[in-house]
Amino acid sequence: DDDTFVIVENLRHFLRRRLSNASFYYGYTATTPDRFYTSGGAGYVLSQAALLHFGEEILTKPEKRKLCNKDHAEDVNIAYCLARIGVFAMNARDYQLRETFHPMTFQEHFMGNFTEWIEKNAQFVQKKGAECCSPWTISFHSMKPDEMKMMHFLLYHIQKAPV
Repeated sequence: DDDTFVIVENLRHFLRRRLSNASFYYGYTATTPDRFYTSGGAGYVLSQAALLHFGEEILTKPEKRKLCNKDHAEDVNIAYCLARIGVFAMNARDYQLRETFHPMTFQEHFMGNFTEWIEKNAQFVQKKGAECCSPWTISFHSMKPDEMKMMHFLLYHIQKAPV
C-alpha cells in the first residue's frame, strides 16, 4: 500500500534472523474462520524459498493458478494460495511478544484505539502504550503523507544527546 511506512533497516534486521531456505511468510497475523493470513496493509514478506516455491508452483504452471482464490481481498487470497502449496504465515512478533508489523498508525497502536476489525480478527491480544510496538518495528499502515514525513524525521534526524 502507498500508505504503509516501512523502516527498511528493521525489515533487513528481521530477515537476517530468519531462514531464507524455509517456505514461510511474515507480517501482522489476522484470522479468517479457517485460516491465518497476514494483513496486506501492514505489509508482509515472503522468504526466498516461499517466493521461489510460489513462482515454480503457481506462476509457471497455468493449471495450478486455479489454486489461488480470487473471491477475497488480496491478503486473504495470497494466504489461501500460499497455503495450498504448503507455505504458511509465521509469527513476526519480537521475543517480548510485541508486534513488528502494524495494520494501523503508530498513534492508534500506542493509544490503544483499535478498530473493530483488529479486535475481531487479530491473532493475538493487542497491547497499547510502550508494549504496543517492538523497538524493531517494521511497519505502520494508514499513514498520511505528512505523518510519514514526520515519522521519517523523528527516526532519522532526531538524536539523543550523550548524558
